[in-house]
Amino acid sequence: MVFPTCAIMKKNRKKMYWMKKLLSIAICMLIAAGMFVGCSKSSKSSEKADSDKTITDVTKPTKAKTLTGVSNDATELWNEVICEVSHYSTAGKSASGKTLDIDFVISNMDKYLDKVKEDKEYIDSLGDEYNDIKNAFDKMLDKAIIICNHLKEETPKPNTPLSYKDDIDLFKQYFDYFYKAAIESNQT
Repeated sequence: MVFPTCAIMKKNRKKMYWMKKLLSIAICMLIAAGMFVGCSKSSKSSEKADSDKTITDVTKPTKAKTLTGVSNDATELWNEVICEVSHYSTAGKSASGKTLDIDFVISNMDKYLDKVKEDKEYIDSLGDEYNDIKNAFDKMLDKAIIICNHLKEETPKPNTPLSYKDDIDLFKQYFDYFYKAAIESNQT
């Protein structure tokens, strides 16, 4: 014999089970809806921020942001071409000690050099307070062009000294100075 309280409790347990299920589903749906609304709002606000940023970028470029971009382009030229060539000529490997396809490096060289050449217009537009950056950039670009012309004329051989090693050393000197000055100018 089942006591009435036990039968009622059994029914209530089933109801409670389904109530908990429905409640947890409802909570999940509310959370998901909140996330959707939140994402929607943030994407709209980020779209608005992007459009504001685009307007700001077009009408008033910031020197710090653009100098960072220029230093990034110069860093790519150094890392992807000049540094790799220098290491290849001394060790027969990449700067990280791995096998290097020097022909591939040279075939991509112009895209890195062209980026830096395009940056010259911006650098030239900087005010007199940036003369040290302008001077370092001009010297760095001149050496980059000399180095790239040497690479076009003759593919470096592994473990063979480069006739233009001094140009690479000078490029690195100008690059280091330019990079440091560009970063410092961004902090002010």
